[in-house]
Amino acid sequence: MRTRHHIFDKYTLVSTLYTGAFTHIYLARHNQLETLRVIKAVEKVHAGSLRSLREAHILKTLNHPGIPIIYDVEEDDSHLYIIEEYIQGDSLKSYVSHKGHLSLSEIYQYSASLCDIVNYLHNIKPTGLLHLDIKPDNIIVSDCIKLIDYGNSIYKDEAADLAIGTVGFASPEQQNGGMTDERSDIYSIGVVILYLCTGSSDTGNIVDIGNFLLRKIVAKCINEEPAKRYQSVSSLLKDLKNIEKRKNHLSLNIVVAGSKAGIGTTHIALALTGFLVHSGYDAVYKEEISPFKKCEAPVVPMAGSSLMLHFKKQPDRNGVCLIKGCPVMPYFNQAVYVNSDRKYEITVTDFGEYKNNHHYDCDVLILVGSTAPYELEYTTRLLRSLPKSPKIIFIANLCTDSHLRLKKLTGYDLSYPFPLTDCFDTRKCSKYIKNITKQFLPPVCHTLTHIRKGFKNVFNFIKKP
Repeated sequence: MRTRHHIFDKYTLVSTLYTGAFTHIYLARHNQLETLRVIKAVEKVHAGSLRSLREAHILKTLNHPGIPIIYDVEEDDSHLYIIEEYIQGDSLKSYVSHKGHLSLSEIYQYSASLCDIVNYLHNIKPTGLLHLDIKPDNIIVSDCIKLIDYGNSIYKDEAADLAIGTVGFASPEQQNGGMTDERSDIYSIGVVILYLCTGSSDTGNIVDIGNFLLRKIVAKCINEEPAKRYQSVSSLLKDLKNIEKRKNHLSLNIVVAGSKAGIGTTHIALALTGFLVHSGYDAVYKEEISPFKKCEAPVVPMAGSSLMLHFKKQPDRNGVCLIKGCPVMPYFNQAVYVNSDRKYEITVTDFGEYKNNHHYDCDVLILVGSTAPYELEYTTRLLRSLPKSPKIIFIANLCTDSHLRLKKLTGYDLSYPFPLTDCFDTRKCSKYIKNITKQFLPPVCHTLTHIRKGFKNVFNFIKKP
């Protein structure tokens, strides 16, 4: 029986968490144990009371750290009371909305934890359980991931020919009232991973997943045909663990600067960032303005803001937006303060025009110039004025000459051609960028289907002061 401040003399009400037409959810304290509980009070006249009771009975049979605990079920003449674990944390939807672009490590952590929970559900005895409403709203980020709301759950041997689930996250067979199985939950997991990567559940945004391994996993999860999806969560989890094995643990700051304005530093920097992300690195393109021009307002829009307008993207709280899977941090000028706590393994900073009298604090300096006959003398003079260092790499933009010919032309050992190509076309850029990255990254096979292991060993010269 419920009074104004007490329920069944066991609990003291602390606050009201939710009030609906037939359902009230309270935060309460157990009087003897001095612990917090959540109490869901559902009016018996409401059809949802039977659904809530069924959910409670399902949860009472489960034992997993990622599943809420049901402590008791009580009732009086008018209400059904379900007493369950109090989970302190934010929904995954709120967490992603607040934090913005997540790291590859976080994406793996949350995806793998979700898979572990669902894999447990699918394999409980005597018959597995399907959740059928997996979405960011039903995932709580606490000390660990918690999957809540089992109102749509059914056992595998139960027939489900009604449209259930949430539009945007439910599989096609769920939305169309077809037969459901483990692959229906796998579809929803795929959309959740897509949401973690892009902040959107629109399956058309799969191109915004820069890491091709994650993109391949999501594409397989959300295939319209169940037979072409993962056939079990364990096989999905296995592929996710392959991504974890490739964690690089790098910390590199790469600066790209041009021999003069308009030479193509932005093009090269974006191509390099997209290539690194595609290859499994946690990288970001960061736009900077020449230190000698920071006090001046840019006369024309900067590249980052122009890209945002062209692709109709909005930056997250860290000032980062995803452009075709490439994290881009535009320069917002000194009037805009960006509170960024997101750390990347590799930062590719576009400084625009190179200045001889400025010290660039970086691990690698990529200088973009030209070998056109009318600019070759200036380019050569600039390169010869630089200190000889394996940290400095020269790229001749819009050039098809070979590496050896460029070395002869410029007198610089680390010289590479870069022809005209779409900077966001990773497939076309890869054969040019991979030769450049060999100078500061360990050997990697950059293809669309495989990446070699061994990212941990970075060349020693990068570590030198």
